[in-house]
Amino acid sequence: MPGVRGKHLAAVIAFCESLAASEEAGAPASSPPSSPHASFASTWSSVDARTLLGRTLASHYLGAAAALDACVASVAGRLRGASPEGVRAEFGVPADLTPEDEASIRETCVWAFD
Repeated sequence: MPGVRGKHLAAVIAFCESLAASEEAGAPASSPPSSPHASFASTWSSVDARTLLGRTLASHYLGAAAALDACVASVAGRLRGASPEGVRAEFGVPADLTPEDEASIRETCVWAFD
């Protein structure tokens, strides 16, 4: 699959192995925050945006729902409360509007920027 690197696939497999080991040890799939897998999942998705995107794509490609959920939750946490400029900086998204276009939109849709 284009865009999915081996190191990201390996990370998703490690996530799945951690989850399986946790479930074999008797922890439920929705483990409490103090469980070893919950700790692993927390640090697993606390990576830079590029790595997180790679892990998200790999999770989707492998059909690893729990890993994909962890990635999506991490992205949502990063987006929560962020300004458009902050999102662009965090995820490397270029500005696609000229300053004049942006000013026009802000005038037209004042309600959206309150």
